[in-house]
Amino acid sequence: MKKGKVQVDFNTYMGTQFLTKNFDFYSGEEFYQLRKEAVRTEMGRIPEDAHEVLMDAIMEKAYADKNFTNWEKLMLNPAFVQKYDVSIRGGGDKMRIATSLGFYKQDGMAPNSDYSRGNLALNMDYEIYKWLSIGSNISYARSKQTREDGNFNEYITRSPLGQPFNEDGSYAEYINSSPDVNPLFRAQHANREIMRNNFKINLFTDLKLFKGFNYRLNASFYNVQKEDGQYKDKAYPNGGASGTLLNGNKEHFLIENIVNYRVPVKNQDHRLDLTFVQSWDQETQKEMEYSANNVPVDFDWNMLPDGNVTGIGRKYEERTLLSFMARAQYGLMDRYLLTAAWRRDGSSVFGPSNKWGDFLSLALAWRIKEESFLKDVNWLSNLKLRASYGQVGNQAIKPYKTLGATEGLGTEFGNVLETGYLPTKELSNPNLKWETTSSANFAVDLVYWKTD
Repeated sequence: MKKGKVQVDFNTYMGTQFLTKNFDFYSGEEFYQLRKEAVRTEMGRIPEDAHEVLMDAIMEKAYADKNFTNWEKLMLNPAFVQKYDVSIRGGGDKMRIATSLGFYKQDGMAPNSDYSRGNLALNMDYEIYKWLSIGSNISYARSKQTREDGNFNEYITRSPLGQPFNEDGSYAEYINSSPDVNPLFRAQHANREIMRNNFKINLFTDLKLFKGFNYRLNASFYNVQKEDGQYKDKAYPNGGASGTLLNGNKEHFLIENIVNYRVPVKNQDHRLDLTFVQSWDQETQKEMEYSANNVPVDFDWNMLPDGNVTGIGRKYEERTLLSFMARAQYGLMDRYLLTAAWRRDGSSVFGPSNKWGDFLSLALAWRIKEESFLKDVNWLSNLKLRASYGQVGNQAIKPYKTLGATEGLGTEFGNVLETGYLPTKELSNPNLKWETTSSANFAVDLVYWKTD
């Protein structure tokens, strides 16, 4: 892209997704013969007619009419996919800007399922002075997912002699006289919708106060909002007029201070680079869940408060990580290389006496190819010996594991319900600490080729 020019790009594609190979289902005739053999084994004689084989009026009629059902064809259909993206870029000596807009939609192969997403991004860099520049990366995405009924996979076990439609063409509630529920009927009377909003913003500043010195400040915020609503209307078999609504929010803050400094050395045989990092990282998750049944009006999950409450749940988690890091990289004549690093991390998930962990690493390398006795060997491109030792820490435990958890238990005193608390089976463990893994490596890098 030329300086001062604006570049616009547009990309799109459309396609279809379909299933080429799935389960190997029985045909109607194969299913009948299988049932016939099962009945013969149980009765000790060959059954006389279809009634003895099937013992179901609906399936008997279907077999007599050869009216078989292909459940896979009914439940899984080709899905249309489409995607559109527009991007605009431009800028000059001091400022560069890029923005993009996109939309994606995928129809579901299963009944009552699809996914769509829209996204927007804006990136900007601005050099205020030679020694000061700022920038930002901002993005937003909104998605909606409609999911099929949780019992959708019932169709795998449904008989090809079952009848999914009534005489008027509507979905039958039961496919036979057993009665086995029609998975298409379930899907028609159940709804689940998941909405997500994703917002990210990153701001940074670069300071180059003198030669070899660079300071960068990174500040970022990431937020995910989620609403997950499920509802089964009054016609849903065995448990309609019920639903659940879950609202969740996740926030992630990160602040980093990064200093890079190339130490000025008069002797060009020596090179020393120093890096210092300090960061603060916090993540918070909140969820609220509400469920009810006997909802008087079918209006999805939005009418749940009018029903009988069957559950209320609340989840809250917060974790914070504070980190410090120092690293030195030294090179002598670009042949002998040394890297040493120290990292100190403090995590809120551990007990009061074990929140901090120290982790060291050391790496040595000898570029033998740069030695005078090998430098002119043309068939050898690279020869280097490497050795390293390092430690890494793991804080992958959930918050509050060092504390004693309790659970609420209700007790009636007269007509009053009181709530008390007792310890759970999971006892407190204040001695939880960083899991440290140490590793050592030795390697030889060899690259060569043969020339005439």
